[in-house]
This record gives sequence, structure tokens and C-alpha cells, in this order.
Amino acid sequence: MIDNETKVRREAISQKIAREFSVRTMRLAEEFRVSRNDIIKDLNALEKEGILVRVRGGAIFQNTRRESPVSLRKNEHLEVKKRISRTLVDHLEDGSVIFLTSSTTNLYVASMMEKKKNLTIYTNSLEMAYHLSDTRHTLVLVGGVYNHRERCTSGCDVLRMIEGVHFDLVIVGMNGCKGMIGPATNDNDIHIMGKLLMRNSSRRILVSDQSKLDTYASYQFARFSDFDLVIMDTLSEEHRRVYLEENRGDARRLLEVMAF
Repeated sequence: MIDNETKVRREAISQKIAREFSVRTMRLAEEFRVSRNDIIKDLNALEKEGILVRVRGGAIFQNTRRESPVSLRKNEHLEVKKRISRTLVDHLEDGSVIFLTSSTTNLYVASMMEKKKNLTIYTNSLEMAYHLSDTRHTLVLVGGVYNHRERCTSGCDVLRMIEGVHFDLVIVGMNGCKGMIGPATNDNDIHIMGKLLMRNSSRRILVSDQSKLDTYASYQFARFSDFDLVIMDTLSEEHRRVYLEENRGDARRLLEVMAF
């Protein structure tokens, strides 16, 4: 368990390398007034999370096609995610069995769950489990191989645990969907899990901010038309046109969260 000072310093280093794309060990030690060994431990820990790659004398940003790690993404588009979450809660029914996938928008959905009664909530997200740990609902954390980057579990053990469960509702996010006709992820294991969840649920809701419409991802796990509801922030005219074209002009399932 790391102390709060270390946690704050590592968050600051994460934000710095995301802005500047590279950092030097000695300069970080001087900036944060800690030892070189402390900075090396910080960089090694952040490398395990997938935020950076260690190089001689420092580190560089993990600049791949994949999204940045959940530890960085959860603070992006913060107000939009909160509005989406407040809107979504009105579509939840007391007593439901729900699966919340590992999604930074779903983290804020979790914080709203106290408004509902007698839910059974499955999730593969350790972040989600933490947010839900003090609620009165039944929480089921699905075990599997730990993904440091996404802070979630995936793999065969997850699939075995959920394949026999029927969910009243599954709430999913996405890494992107540009050039596709449905949500996609960058992790093949999560892609397979997404397909299984879509099959094993009575209702399906997709939550996302509109930036994901401009983001590429590798593995499409559903079509937009497979969802009962898609909740996004207010779309630009171009995004709305693309969405309507991909869904054959059907916007009935799309709920836009207006800015205020």
C-alpha cells in the first residue's frame, strides 16, 4: 500500500509525461525533492500500469494506438461522464441483476447506485468494486487475469464465471468506434467478454462521450443497433450524421445528454 504523498507524486508524473512525452529521472527527483531511487520506483510502478516505457535515464510516454490507461482517462471529460451517469440511473430498476464493465464512465455510474434498491452488481473492474464497496447492494467481483492498464480482470476465468449468468441489464463503454458500426475495444479478451455479455442480457445500454466516435479501436464487439439505449453527450452535426448513417437513420435508441 503506497502512502498518499507517493500516490500524489505518481499522479503528477503521469500527467507530466502525458503532456511532455518524456521525462528525465534526475530532473524529476529535483522537481519533487525526493531521491533518485524514489523516482525510479515511481517510474517502474507507472510502467506496470502501461502509462510509460522506461528508457535509460528516464521514461517516455506509452504512445501506442491503444488508449491511455484508466488512471489517466478517468479524469477526462469529467462533467460529461457525471451527466451521463445521472441520466443513466433513471433507467435502472430496483432489484435488477446488472453487469458494469470496466469503463471510466461506468465509474461515475457506480457512484450513483445508492439511489437504487436491492441491486446485484457484477463487475470485472477493481476500480468499480472499490466505488461500490460501501453500498448496500450485492457486489460480485469477477475474477481472472489482472490487466494493469485497465485495472480489471479478463480471460478464460472471467468467461467461465459469467457464461451461466443471465443479466437483466449490461452497461458497457467503449475504447472507440471510428470507421465501425458499433463499439470496439483494444483488448481481445475484453472483446470476447463483451460479446458474451451482449448475448446473456435482456437489456443493453452503451455509455460514452462523443470523443470515442473519433477514436480507433481494434475489436468491435456489437453493433449500435444491438443496444436498447446509447447515451452520449451532445453530438456535433457531423457525429450525428455519421451515427444516423451507421444506424440506417434510426435515432430512437440514442439519448443525448445536453450540456448545461
